[in-house]
Amino acid sequence: MHAFNADFYVTVATVIPVLYLALTLQGTTFEKVMIYWRSSNKKAPRTFKGQAPTFIVGAVSIAAAGIVFYSVNGEYLALHALYSQDSSSATGTTVYTSVILLLFLTAAGPFARFAATYFGTLADDHRRFRAERQRLNQKSESAPVDEGDAKPPPVDGA
Repeated sequence: MHAFNADFYVTVATVIPVLYLALTLQGTTFEKVMIYWRSSNKKAPRTFKGQAPTFIVGAVSIAAAGIVFYSVNGEYLALHALYSQDSSSATGTTVYTSVILLLFLTAAGPFARFAATYFGTLADDHRRFRAERQRLNQKSESAPVDEGDAKPPPVDGA
């Protein structure tokens, strides 16, 4: 038999709604994920390679929804344990796991936005660099060559 830890359940019963509030405030992130999933599902070719990203986004979305529902159960168990002043080790484990998973889900939204912004700007920089390089190559190919200014090739022995 273990001692009832009321402080743990009070903390969890307070933290879970705060994490739900954080998820609500960043709701556009998950909305964009769902929109991306639906649009990529419609656009992707019906091959394994074409459908793999769609499948991954779908699986992550389903897991995120599962975490939200699992955390509702964790909140219920925390409140029930506080009401009855009794809990089992399974209840404590479920409540603890639900808070940790909900915390990771809450942190995933800002992390995904940061990663998309960071890698998106890297891709933009790469596209600009490639376009600039092509422009310079086209400019050098189209420029007339003055034979009088040409330098002789270097000699290997000197």
